Amino acid sequence: MKRTPLLLQPSLYIGLVCGIITAVLGGFLAIMILSSHGTAVNSGTGATTAGNITIALDHNALDLGMQLAVKQVQPQLPFTITSVSTNLRPGDEIDVTVIGEPVFGVTPNLLVTLSPTVAQDGTLDFRVQQVQLVGMNVSLSGAVNQAIEQAINQQFAGYSRGSLGGGLQYQLLDVRTTSDTLILTARVTSSS
Repeated sequence: MKRTPLLLQPSLYIGLVCGIITAVLGGFLAIMILSSHGTAVNSGTGATTAGNITIALDHNALDLGMQLAVKQVQPQLPFTITSVSTNLRPGDEIDVTVIGEPVFGVTPNLLVTLSPTVAQDGTLDFRVQQVQLVGMNVSLSGAVNQAIEQAINQQFAGYSRGSLGGGLQYQLLDVRTTSDTLILTARVTSSS
């Protein structure tokens, strides 16, 4: 009986091809199983946590939002607003400067110091820490301070939670300031 060398046997090549095909299919199956589970963690509420995102509002975007908010309280101020600008301080404070039209040769200047926080219900909350009216011998009532705070909070309420599309939702976790940016951190969840 004549022996055929191993490299010349067709069963060797058939076995190698079947082994490669099986390994490739097994790899695809393993990738599909692992990718469907990902790193998600069940939070017990029917939502699956996918991770965190950061939303950065630059100085221009923050100025625009503050302008729109402060102009809502124009009727409660003793002067006509001509400009609104912000100054961010690293950590958790924002100064909003409101300049008014000159009254009897004096240009009123309203300085509102805000401290942005995340309330217990997960909403963005700008708290008025201090209000100073410079250039006029007039004091503002607590109702004006409260109206300013409420107008600003309403203007930025949409950043607290929302939909990112594709079944993804986000909820605000933290807020902080740098010298030129308001940074919001939010948790992204998927209801699946």
